[in-house]
Amino acid sequence: MRDFIKQQRHRLGWQKYRLQQYVKRLYLYSHTLFSPPSDCSKCFVLFAQGRTGSTLLGELLNSHPEIDFEHEILNIDREWDDPYAYPYLYSLGRRKISDALSYGYHVKIYQLWQDLDDSVPVGQNSGESLPNHSTDPAGYLHQAHADGWNLVYLKRENLLRHALSSIRAEASGEYHQRADEDEDSPKSLNPVRVDPIDLIKKMEWREEKLAQEQEALSTLPHLEISYGSDLVDENRHQATAERIFRFLGLEANGIQVSTQLERINQGSLPELIRNYDEVASSLEGTRFDRFLEK
Repeated sequence: MRDFIKQQRHRLGWQKYRLQQYVKRLYLYSHTLFSPPSDCSKCFVLFAQGRTGSTLLGELLNSHPEIDFEHEILNIDREWDDPYAYPYLYSLGRRKISDALSYGYHVKIYQLWQDLDDSVPVGQNSGESLPNHSTDPAGYLHQAHADGWNLVYLKRENLLRHALSSIRAEASGEYHQRADEDEDSPKSLNPVRVDPIDLIKKMEWREEKLAQEQEALSTLPHLEISYGSDLVDENRHQATAERIFRFLGLEANGIQVSTQLERINQGSLPELIRNYDEVASSLEGTRFDRFLEK
């Protein structure tokens, strides 16, 4: 009997949640369709995969008083949510309810479209939700650009570090760490054992997404930011943010940026991977061996 009551409560909670989401989406769709269009000339889409420093960059940009940056507005919980019927229209609705001169948000290519036949080597708890909104990424970005949105592309070229970041996050359940938290957390510092086959699959998947991103952006003007060159070194944060401010046509002088986020996966690969010799042996002679630390 208790289990039955629990199931009914869960069902009612699920139905209430879905109703709230439908009402919210309907409001944003209608608000966009039946009111004057918003000025998007200083707005931006941050186009980036997960584990690329997007959360860090978003916090830096939110230091600007004229920027309202939201993170993954198209992210959904597949257990609870349906894909957005009109994802771009939804983003316009989010922009309309923001009072900021410059509104921005983060979207991942696989939040727009994902080939469901693909084997996605990303764990359920990796932070890489994969809703299929059935929206062509190139078409989505072209529409945004045509409406005045600026495109900021954040990428991470080191596929080994990128894949390892996902693996360590899945293993620890820790995706971000702030300066006021325990810096000696064993979750973030302990080396992890890595399955070389799983690692290679994740690297191949990240490589594929990089190629798809670049194809989607190939004919569009955009500002490219590199995780390795522009975000890893905290001394580069100010210059990187100012470059984006100027790209958006915003005042950059005198705007000091800051964040409490800290890198979790600091250290050499042998310090982060318990079985580094095994991993290195598996990657040697492949196109990925350039990422090894020799």
